[in-house]
Amino acid sequence: MEQLKIKNLVIEYRSRIQAGNCFIHFNNALDQHQTKVSLKATEIIIQVDDDVYKVETKEFFDINIKSFHSLLVKDTFISFRFITANNKQFDTEVLKVNGSYDKGQRIKLNFDSSNGEEEEVSVTCSNCGSLLTTSKTITLKRILELPSNNLDVSDWFCHRHNDEKIFNNSHTERDSSSNCFNEETQQFQPKTNDLFYGPFCLLMNSSLFEKSRFRQKRNLIHCKRCLQLLGESNSNSHIKFWWESIHFTNKLFFAVDNPIVLIKNVIRNHLSTDGLVVVTPIVKIIFETTIPNADQKMHVLIQVMEKHLQLLQLNMESSQLAEKKSIKVMYLMLNQSNADDERTLKYWQKDINTTTFELSFKMFHTLCEYLKTQSELIPEVYRTNNCFQLSYIELSNVNV
Repeated sequence: MEQLKIKNLVIEYRSRIQAGNCFIHFNNALDQHQTKVSLKATEIIIQVDDDVYKVETKEFFDINIKSFHSLLVKDTFISFRFITANNKQFDTEVLKVNGSYDKGQRIKLNFDSSNGEEEEVSVTCSNCGSLLTTSKTITLKRILELPSNNLDVSDWFCHRHNDEKIFNNSHTERDSSSNCFNEETQQFQPKTNDLFYGPFCLLMNSSLFEKSRFRQKRNLIHCKRCLQLLGESNSNSHIKFWWESIHFTNKLFFAVDNPIVLIKNVIRNHLSTDGLVVVTPIVKIIFETTIPNADQKMHVLIQVMEKHLQLLQLNMESSQLAEKKSIKVMYLMLNQSNADDERTLKYWQKDINTTTFELSFKMFHTLCEYLKTQSELIPEVYRTNNCFQLSYIELSNVNV
């Protein structure tokens, strides 16, 4: 197969209804009078001018050659639909009760927090290497994962931890040395040697850091040397760092290279029944970020249209189809300065099926670029629906 002509080929295969939608993206515009598509039982044949391309499907399904319909040749795309052949054999399949995804894997760290030993690390800016702490190294005694993003901080504890005496005839005073919740301010306050982490951020006690090495604008904290956005400070007790903004002894906190992997893992967890997320028929997610040099936020709205899509994508090197378990979504980017966008955002935020996650500006940009790239697999005529764009998010092989 000539790699210069076909840019991408994907098939949305739905085995339950024995149907497939095929989208073929070429590098150049096509002449519909010089384009021909034909089907064989185990093969799709595309002829453009004098070039012939063949795609084998027998590994996944056989094609009912009389079911070919809805052929559309427009601009750089060819799209069509077909029905797969019945193999005339009974088969069995074990169905899950809820049909949800398995829970995503736990996030792997560059630090072993399970052995109970203290970690002595240096904390530097990931961009310029500037030391951020008051001393050259700090000691971390507790490295713990934060509870769900969907709960208020005051709901993270099953009961109140305080210093009041327990009047149970023993008059014993409760030890609150590990208490991180301030009853007076109703704020979560990590201790000096604590590090708590969520899917995209880290919380640390602000007393560890040298304020003269930060440049703070409103609640946003930048590295004073290179001006990289490091995180946010919404109280005097702790600082929220974005995971990619700081290094611990020349290493990132999470043992991943691609930030989109963390986002995929959060989405996968959200689609599972384990944990604190309730699975609903409608799944809506809002990812939000703060624009570094402006007092406003940006949002991307994502609604899951299909939770279990078997997406077959052509490997351009081997010319073979590869299966990618994905979800099909509609997404919309919003800007708070737009009145219509503001109304749409408020409508989504009031919906009980909506969950909101906050990202750094860099991760937000990465997510938007990923959604845009995946959206380009779909022909433009099918891509847009009421201002939303269709896209795919691949959830197979999410290794963190």
